[in-house]
Amino acid sequence: MSAIGPRTQARLADRTVSVAVGVVGAEPITRAEETAAWHTAGELYVGWLGVRLLVLAVLGLGRSLLTHVAMMLISRVLLVLLMALPAVW
Repeated sequence: MSAIGPRTQARLADRTVSVAVGVVGAEPITRAEETAAWHTAGELYVGWLGVRLLVLAVLGLGRSLLTHVAMMLISRVLLVLLMALPAVW
């Protein structure tokens, strides 16, 4: 037996689970569906950011508030810059 391998044998999921995963993970087909998905994702992102900032500010958790802003905003900016950097060089 090789050093890398499964410890136990995995069994196949039944059909209902497979179908449910396929439906949940369905990708948009048309441009309108894709645009709607992007808008929904943006609303969720901004909503999560705003509600979390409000809750942390009300609770007086300044360090957590700064950490939340850093993780939600600064990391996105740095990621975009890192992806654009090779195009500049």
